[in-house]
Amino acid sequence: MKSPLIGSIVMGSIALKGLKIFVSALEHWHPTAKLYIYTDSKTPIPSIKTTCTIYSKVMLDAYSDIDHREAETKEGKTYKLMWADFMYEKANIIQWIFDTEETAKETGVWYMDMDVTHFAPLPTIPKGATLGLSPYNIVDEYIKIFGKYNAGYIWFGNQAILDDWRKAGHTSRFFEQAALEDLVGTNIVYEFPIQVNYGWWHMSHSPLSAHEHIRKISLYRPDTSIGIRYDNKILQSVNTHWNHNVDSEVGYFNKVFLNFINKHRVHKPLVTLHKIISPKKK
Repeated sequence: MKSPLIGSIVMGSIALKGLKIFVSALEHWHPTAKLYIYTDSKTPIPSIKTTCTIYSKVMLDAYSDIDHREAETKEGKTYKLMWADFMYEKANIIQWIFDTEETAKETGVWYMDMDVTHFAPLPTIPKGATLGLSPYNIVDEYIKIFGKYNAGYIWFGNQAILDDWRKAGHTSRFFEQAALEDLVGTNIVYEFPIQVNYGWWHMSHSPLSAHEHIRKISLYRPDTSIGIRYDNKILQSVNTHWNHNVDSEVGYFNKVFLNFINKHRVHKPLVTLHKIISPKKK
């Protein structure tokens, strides 16, 4: 497999910690992956010991001193609100990769938030697909607000999609995320199964209860993964804030998976993740 090309935004101390976890997990499955990162001058990307290659650009200084809530009310330059401008930096990162990497037209390009932790190799995109999207799998009342797809885990088969995505953002009900729905009719979309980008929201906002989700999680050591399954299939990745447990929903999700990681350190990747996610307190 050719080296995966992945773009992301890393700004602030929490995101930096997320980057360390992201890279430590990813390199076990894709040691030659290339990461392209937008950041601000206050958040220099540290030198991380990894087999992956990391490129970074300081492109986010305009957002450095603005918090999330303020950005959702402050007027934007390209879009109605500043938060939409910030979220659409994702499209600019992906454009950067397509413009830089000769293999991008052949392999496509990923956008991933640093909240994603890879428990197994990246999913294979079916031949012919032009866009890979991660359904939220949440109840309708939340889909009506936030959109059907999560914008933290996307695969782009070609750069032409980016202009359509940008255009859709001007009429989207929820920034760049609900705008992804507008791309479905004009692309051959592969929807990732629930085992890919399995997020903290599944245990709090989905039709199934948290306990029903937990019953679907199991350990199976022979897998080519860290050995955790969901609904008897390899769990490829989870999406959560390991270092930010203020939100009770996120904290509960983390405890469930930390329980598996702490008790079942079977494979080397799991041991490594355990040391990073659950460091010993001094």
